[in-house]
Amino acid sequence: MLDKIITRVKQEQGCLIWTGPVNHAGYGLVWDGVKKTPVIVHRTVWRCLGNKITDGLELDHLCRNRTCINIFHLEEVTHAENMKRGINHHRMKKTCPRGHLYDMKLKSGRWCLECHRRQSQESYYRRRKVLKPRKHLDFKNGLD
Repeated sequence: MLDKIITRVKQEQGCLIWTGPVNHAGYGLVWDGVKKTPVIVHRTVWRCLGNKITDGLELDHLCRNRTCINIFHLEEVTHAENMKRGINHHRMKKTCPRGHLYDMKLKSGRWCLECHRRQSQESYYRRRKVLKPRKHLDFKNGLD
C-alpha cells in the first residue's frame, strides 16, 4: 500500500503532502482494498511503518497540516490535548450570529453587548410578566 501512497505525495517545507482525495475535514483518503473502504492516509502510513495507534489516543499533526503524512510530524495524544493544540474556529470569530462585534469585557461568555442587553431586557420583562415596549428594544439598527 505504501507504493500506492508514495505516488501521490509531494514534499513541501518539510511536510510530505498528500495530493490525492481528502475527506470533508481535510484529511487525506486512500482506498483500502482489503477493507473495501477509504481510510485516512496518515493513519495508514503510521501503521504501515510499524507503529501502532494506542487505544484512547489519536494522531496529532505537529505541523498543523492535515494533508501531511510525514510520521515525524505526527504524535500520539489524547483527544483533549489534540483539541487544545488545534485551531478553535469559534474563538477566532469576531462577530456574534446577529453580526454585532463581540465585547470581550463581558465575563458571561461570548456575548456581544447588544445581544447581552437584549437578553437581559427580555428576561426582565418575562419575569415581570409585563408587556415589553417595542421602541425600547430598538438598538441602533432597528429591531432584529
